[in-house]
Amino acid sequence: MSSFYGRVLADIHDSDFAFVARAAAATAMSLLPPPAQSGIIVDLGCGSGVTAEILDEAGYSVVGIDASPDMIAIARGRVPDGDFITSSIYEADIPDCQAVLAIGEVFNYSSDERTDASLAALLRKIAVSLRTDGFLLCDVAGPGRAAATPAVQDASGDGWTIHVTATEDQARHELTRSITVNLSEGWQGRAQSPEPRPGSTQLHETHLLDLMAPSDFAARLEASGLTAQQLPGYVGFELPVGWTAWLAQPLR
Repeated sequence: MSSFYGRVLADIHDSDFAFVARAAAATAMSLLPPPAQSGIIVDLGCGSGVTAEILDEAGYSVVGIDASPDMIAIARGRVPDGDFITSSIYEADIPDCQAVLAIGEVFNYSSDERTDASLAALLRKIAVSLRTDGFLLCDVAGPGRAAATPAVQDASGDGWTIHVTATEDQARHELTRSITVNLSEGWQGRAQSPEPRPGSTQLHETHLLDLMAPSDFAARLEASGLTAQQLPGYVGFELPVGWTAWLAQPLR
């Protein structure tokens, strides 16, 4: 299983970069039936449980799945009675459910488990597991997600700075994000995690994403037995060029 979002980056993402998860939760809430009439919501790549917490507080039952043990640890702190599983989304079971969420380019992250065949199998599992009135809500990174020259982002917070360089390989349809985090001495972090604090004040992660053009992803959805409706974004959050949101429902 590939390693994404270790102790430090999971903490920073949870405390300062959860706006997409919140916007997606608001979108899901606008589409879901009342909790008493709803089945389970499956949150693939649930991260630190921000979306799950919002849905749980509204009365919905959520199953969260993420490959990062540190993200899952934070999610369990957010929703103590929640059902969270540390697993690759491609190896996890999908129970019968009202909705499946895959927020934050979840289907793009490159790993040993992610292949064209495994993504197709996962989409088929989702189509079969959804109620007839259920839906998949997700977003996907495609060509143009990063500029032709490396896109650079710098941010800072309580005791940390982060530097991200995103480079797109147009020929290979890949996006590489090189992430460097610098911590001040004695940094504690705000999220609760059982993992030990870092021994270094500078940490690195590299995330590789396989890009999918909107037409390609729409075809994948339809081949899996799902409709394909492209959205402009989530409630209060319009996605930039190269990043598309989707609402898909069973064709049966």
